Amino acid sequence: MYDKPFITRYLDHCRTKASQVIAAETEERLVSPCGFRRRNFSRAELHVTNIRHLRHHSAQLTLRLRIDTDVDIPWVASAWRDV
Repeated sequence: MYDKPFITRYLDHCRTKASQVIAAETEERLVSPCGFRRRNFSRAELHVTNIRHLRHHSAQLTLRLRIDTDVDIPWVASAWRDV
């Protein structure tokens, strides 16, 4: 459905946005409520929850690729690096 150049551009967009949002956070904002009425935790906890949510979907995608196409995604044990 999506070609590799599109996915690469989208990944760059997500990394840029994540870097900007995290850089703009202050200690005061991180300890403040997250802004969602149904969630009773801080903005810092919201960031951790979002990371966990992304990891969950990444694992689901990896499983679907293995089951549907027999494509294995190797584990990468390093932080992201600018290429």
